[in-house]
Amino acid sequence: KDGSTITPDGHEPWISCKESLIKVHNVRGCIDAILVGAQTVIKDNPRLTPRGNIKPKRIPLRVVLDPNLITPINSNIYQKDAKTLLVHSNKLNANHFSCESIGLKIQNDTFDLKELLTIISHSYEVTNIIVEGGAATIQEFISQNLACELWFFKSKNNTNCSEYTDMNKMIKKIPKTCILEQSS
Repeated sequence: KDGSTITPDGHEPWISCKESLIKVHNVRGCIDAILVGAQTVIKDNPRLTPRGNIKPKRIPLRVVLDPNLITPINSNIYQKDAKTLLVHSNKLNANHFSCESIGLKIQNDTFDLKELLTIISHSYEVTNIIVEGGAATIQEFISQNLACELWFFKSKNNTNCSEYTDMNKMIKKIPKTCILEQSS
């Protein structure tokens, strides 16, 4: 409700409902890639695979933006249950990770995400991608004008934390013509 994705003590509560979780896993089984930032891997240790009682049409490529190679090499996302692509600074070597990796130039403390999308569309045949976060990664896709559809699952509860990205402020910056609200 307050737009935060984390509580003051650093806990990241499950902020959505069972129906949104089912929807996310169904969508994961239909898309080509899922992208997250390093902090999401560190804090959530996600698998980013379709799970539950669904029959996925495909297993998406998992893409991790980790410019400084700070994610633990034993994270769930680097396990062999799905293909993972690690995107890091071209000044670092990622040979110690057990997945494919590409080094990109960092400009103004970020990757050129359009360049990244071009690379993965050509090299991995990715035609659609979900950016599951975190907040800073989502914000970067929005600021580089690369988000064509946004889904926000909001809780009715407050986290009472204001030191992290306020998703409500991010949503307010989106033109009203782009927002279709649905309640669950």
